[in-house]
Amino acid sequence: MAQPRSGPGNLLKLGAASSPYAPQTVALVGDIDGPNRSANTHDVTSQDTIGGYRQIKPALKEGGTVSFPLWFDANDTQHVSLNTIYENGEQRYFEILFAESSPGKLLKFMAYITDFGFGFPIDGIIEGSITLTINGKVDLV
Repeated sequence: MAQPRSGPGNLLKLGAASSPYAPQTVALVGDIDGPNRSANTHDVTSQDTIGGYRQIKPALKEGGTVSFPLWFDANDTQHVSLNTIYENGEQRYFEILFAESSPGKLLKFMAYITDFGFGFPIDGIIEGSITLTINGKVDLV
């Protein structure tokens, strides 16, 4: 029987723009939200549809987005790289490695950083807020 899995221990990894990707773990990542995938649908209801309900057909899919807070360290090379990738509008390879409770399982995808914000609380940690927009398919490996 399937069992629910819990964090922490899930890792976000950043790789190169092309193979070999050689992904490296991004440190100090908070809760990871996504990928939130979706599919467009088309209404295929016809005059002979039975039962009084609309009929739909799935069409193109979207990889969606992944968002996460990052406890930003301006001296961390990965954190600085994320900022540079955003500024240059570069597509990159990403992985989300599942926690040890699901060994060897991961999601992999290509994405652009489409949102990169900062928060500077008086009583708190400097936070980066990042959104990745996936370009293409998300593979569960």
